[in-house]
Order: sequence, then structure tokens, then C-alpha cells
Amino acid sequence: MPARVRAPFLAVSLVAGLLLAPSALAQDLSGRIVELIRGADLGQGAVVGVSIIDCRSGTSIAAYNEDEALQPASNMKLLTTGAALAILGPDYTFTTRVTVSGDDLVLVGSGDPALGDPEVLSQMDPPMTADDMLDAVAGGVQRGNVTTLNSIIIDDRIFDREMVHSGWPADQLDKHYAAGVSGLNFHANVLAFYPAPGPGGPGSLATCEVEPSAPWIPIQVDARTVGRDGRHQYGVLRDPAQNRFTVYGQIKAATQVAARVALHDNNLFFGRLLAFRLSRSGVAIGSARGSAQLLEHVRLAGPGESFTIDRTLAVITTPLADVIRRCNVDSVNLYAEALIKLMGHDLTGDAGSWTNGAAALRMTIADRLGPEAAASTIISDGSGFSRQNFVEPSVMTAWLRSISNDAEFGDEFLASLPTIGEGTLESRFQTVPTGNRILGKSGTINSVRCLSGFIVHEASGRRLAYCVMVNGLREGTDGPRNAMRLHERIVGEADAWLTRRAEASSANVGG
Repeated sequence: MPARVRAPFLAVSLVAGLLLAPSALAQDLSGRIVELIRGADLGQGAVVGVSIIDCRSGTSIAAYNEDEALQPASNMKLLTTGAALAILGPDYTFTTRVTVSGDDLVLVGSGDPALGDPEVLSQMDPPMTADDMLDAVAGGVQRGNVTTLNSIIIDDRIFDREMVHSGWPADQLDKHYAAGVSGLNFHANVLAFYPAPGPGGPGSLATCEVEPSAPWIPIQVDARTVGRDGRHQYGVLRDPAQNRFTVYGQIKAATQVAARVALHDNNLFFGRLLAFRLSRSGVAIGSARGSAQLLEHVRLAGPGESFTIDRTLAVITTPLADVIRRCNVDSVNLYAEALIKLMGHDLTGDAGSWTNGAAALRMTIADRLGPEAAASTIISDGSGFSRQNFVEPSVMTAWLRSISNDAEFGDEFLASLPTIGEGTLESRFQTVPTGNRILGKSGTINSVRCLSGFIVHEASGRRLAYCVMVNGLREGTDGPRNAMRLHERIVGEADAWLTRRAEASSANVGG
């Protein structure tokens, strides 16, 4: 470096100036963020928390109410998926087994939330449907020369049987995002409804296809066919206490995008679907004569019941990395709940539950961030759908830094997050320019809008972790929309800060 040899005093001055620059830049960023918050028009009662840190040093770049415990909504999934990588390891694989024990077919669940998930199946090569998968499993049973069965037994005991969290809104439990979690999930624990115009033309009852086909479930179609000038609008209601569905509204054309409705008590669903497939293909199941009797031969494993496995007929696996990516990119609540229960099972050896899963997550936070961070974090569920979760923005960014910096699985965690134009960030940052790679996880429940993730300067590898949480918004006003704009403007300012900092560092190296 010739300049340093000839003029050492000048070189020291330049270095000193660059050492001061980040502090000055950080002050400018914090001030700009305060301005953005004050001008955001979030409405009375809104509370904002912001934390932005440097992932290399852990230095706080900007902060605002960073130690205020706030509801994270789906930002909770960042804690859950990070802890799953830490506890289970990045090479963990969910394994579901179809086995024979005497005269019984035993389906041994692993809690895999991706089993039969239509989105996952559609991305396979070649693509599959849930019905295709059921046919494949039934074919495996037939190839095993199974012609008669006494029962089909669901061994779902890797998890407890509290499928719906007590903190979830009771009026939303039929929504697809409130699907219950069990030790043997299938088709994301929802039914997909595809209404179409009735053959009798306008005024006639519509028809409706259901995936996967579940002939024992009563479905009442009250929706009517309308002509080309009519309005296409429909919905599906589920009885709160049972799997009984009603399709209502007006149908003008065949529906291409399904209405997805959560099943009630879903842990028997896969076994019942398979029973119908096997029965139709000639496998005798007990003394069943008709649908009602067939269902009687599908049951849950009893407490303490043990099985001697004679043969394994089929094995279905899903890598943890695939589950974590679907959880974070598409924000599927079922996936997060399966992960938190699985962590509880791994910790205790008992059936995974929200209680022991929360304990496992809290222990991981304490191990990585310290007991104070764990004590300030209230964990109710794994997805953030419950309003009883609370996380400080500063804890969230410290967590993001810790997980992303981990040599064993940091890259897998970063790869699980969507970037702009992808997943839940598909329509974000439309009006806010960014020069770096933005990774993020959105979070939305009533009155809450959050966004957390990373800003990555690709050339230098420098990375910021950010968390912007807004609580206390009033739905039906401009507040929620303005909160999302605030997320993007704050991230945009941090993005510009990182670019300036990286350029300053580059100039120092070049000089």
C-alpha cells in the first residue's frame, strides 16, 4: 500500500474517518426511522418496535422501542424454524411408514405436515395429486399381497391429540390457515372444493368436486347456477363440531382456484381415505359392507398399545429443509405447529405438544441468546396465529443473527426465506427501491403487521437483520396498509445504509 508508506499520518487519518462513519451513518438511519414512524399515520393506539443489527458484529444499527414485547404474528415462524434446525439438525427427515402388524395395517405418522400437501405434490416430477398419492400407497399394499385386513390403525402418537390450539380464534377454525395438527397429517388437513355450474343452466343447483374424494363426508350444495351476467361468488361452511360442509352462493363458471376448508378432527382422515381406496381395489377390510361399516374398521392406536411390525410396505419421506422453506415462504401455519410439537417430542420423548414444544423453543433461545431473552419471550404456538405470543424486536434480530451465522445450518435457514417477488413477499416493495437482496417473513393477524428478515449485500457478504413490528392497529382503517408501507420504507432506508457502508469499506480496502 504505497500511500501508507509515503504518508503514514494521512493513512491514519483516513482510517479514523472511516471508523467514525458507521456511527454517523447509524445516527442518520435512526433519525430517519423516527421520522418515518412519526409520519406513518398508523392511527391512535398503534405501537411500533424496530431493531436493525449488523449480523457480523451484533452492533445495533437502529432501534425504536426495541425492548417492547409485541405480538409477532407469523414472524413467530422465524423462531420456530430456526429452533427446528438447531434441535433436529439440518439433515432431519420426516418418515411416514405403512406397515403390517398381524392382520392390521398400521400407519405410523411422523407429524409430517407435507404428506399429501397438494402444493408439494404439484412440484414433483412428474406432478401428482393427492388421489395419485393415495393410489400409489394402495398399490404398495396390494403389491405386498395383502388381500384381507382386520383394521387400519393410525399410530399418530408422536404428537398429542390436541389438534386445535386453545388460543386460536373460535370463529376461524374452519379456515385453511387454522387447520389442526396431528401426528398423521394429510392434504394439509383441508378439503378443496371446486364448484361448477349445474347441468340445468341458470337457476339450477351447482355441482361440486372435492379433493381428495372423501365419499363418507356429507356435503350439501346450496349454491345456484347463474348466467353470464350474474356474479360468481361462493363460500363453504363447515359445521363447528363435525365434518359436514355446505357450499353456498352463485356459480357462473367452473372454479379453477379451490376453496380450502379445514377438517374437523383430521387424524383419521388419511386412514379413511386409504380404506376406501383399498376396498375399491378388492382388499377386504373386516366385515365391512358399505361406507359406514368400513369407517368402523379405521381407528386410532390406543394409549400404550404396541405393535409387532411384520413388514413395511411403503415409506414416505420429506426433508426438514423442504418443510422449513414451505413454512417460511408460504407461511403455512400447519407446518410451524408440526415443527414446534416435533421439537417437544424430541426434547421429552413424550407425545409432542404445544407445552413441551414451547419449552424446547424457550430452552433454545436461552442457550443461544441468554436467559433474559428467553424470559422476555412468551411462546404460545409455533405459527403466531395465537395472540398470546410476545417477542421483543431486539430478541428477534439477535435470534436471526445467531441462526444465520450458524456454520451448521445458517445457509439452510437463509435459503428458507422468500425474497421480493416470492411467496408472501410477492407483492411487497412495489414502490420502494432496494439495491441489495431482501429476505423477509411477513406477519399478519388482526391489528398486527410485522416484517422481519435480512438485507444482504451480495458483493461483500455483509448482512443486516431487521425487525419491524406494529401492534394496536385498527382494521378497516388505513392503519394496517400504512404499517406495511412503513415496513418497506424502513427496510429501504436500511438497505441504502448498508450500500453506503459497504461502499465506504470497499474504498478503505482499495486505498
